[in-house]
Amino acid sequence: MSEAEHVEVAEKQQPKGPVDFTDPTFELNETYVEDMFEEMRRENRVSKYFHRHQPLNYLNKKVLDYIFTMCTRLRLPPDVRFTAALIFDKYMSRQTAQAHHFIDTLELTQEQKDQQWDKTQCNIIRQLVLRLASCIQIASKENKFDDSLSNEAVTKMLVAIGSPYHPQAILKSELRVLSTIDYTIPQSPAPYMENILKVLANSDKALKHCNEVWDHALLFLDMTFAYQRQITNEFNCQLNEDAPPNKERKAVQVMGDWMLVGSACIVCGLGCVHGMEVADQKAIVLGDITRIDEQHIVQLASTIMKTVRAERQRSAVSTP
Repeated sequence: MSEAEHVEVAEKQQPKGPVDFTDPTFELNETYVEDMFEEMRRENRVSKYFHRHQPLNYLNKKVLDYIFTMCTRLRLPPDVRFTAALIFDKYMSRQTAQAHHFIDTLELTQEQKDQQWDKTQCNIIRQLVLRLASCIQIASKENKFDDSLSNEAVTKMLVAIGSPYHPQAILKSELRVLSTIDYTIPQSPAPYMENILKVLANSDKALKHCNEVWDHALLFLDMTFAYQRQITNEFNCQLNEDAPPNKERKAVQVMGDWMLVGSACIVCGLGCVHGMEVADQKAIVLGDITRIDEQHIVQLASTIMKTVRAERQRSAVSTP
């Protein structure tokens, strides 16, 4: 997409400004904060259950780079990119399972079924860009974005990247994605992180530069999605190494536990802005706020930062 085309599409969008944690407008009364967290914990349990049975198998780095880049160029709020990624993964999981089931029911030889599956895979791949655009469009609407992506805007975006589709095809694709995921939008981690940081900021008025902490936390959340498998595996390895010998070793879920992920990314952001000593102190407060094991928050934050450093070093070595 050329710069002029980016501007033309983006000018139709009037995104809300960045989150301002110093702005008391619409601030929740302290009386209702615990009620809010009780509801967040309930939704978080649902999210954990869902992702326990449907891991994020389709969110590889290439897909995430595409979604995140398009959302950034379209100047969409941060929450949209995470919601779009989760919608895409859910859609692909359901679509693939349905295709497998349909082919298995056909009265064909195994060789014929394999040929049919190859054709189905080609169709899925051919429609991938359109489906990704639909996921971003749905996420922009779910975000209650004042001027969410219209079919016209999506059409221009797809034409600009060399994938022209008729507006009617875009509408059908949006409905196809929605029907496949049963019109149920996955929970995004961004609102969890935003609410937790806001409560942390209100509990300590001396804590400065919360807007900068938020910006850094969002970047670490991006990286947590991009390197989810490495982070989850390393996190559980470290927990098991630090556990007492007589304690039963049990894997701790990361992706889907958005309160844990959000808290850990906030600690990473605090570490970048205020230093790790302050970050470790605030991790204790975050544990009290969220009722999450402080050790898990600190260990996950450490694992995320370690993984990000390792990937940056690997990229630097591989770059000529």
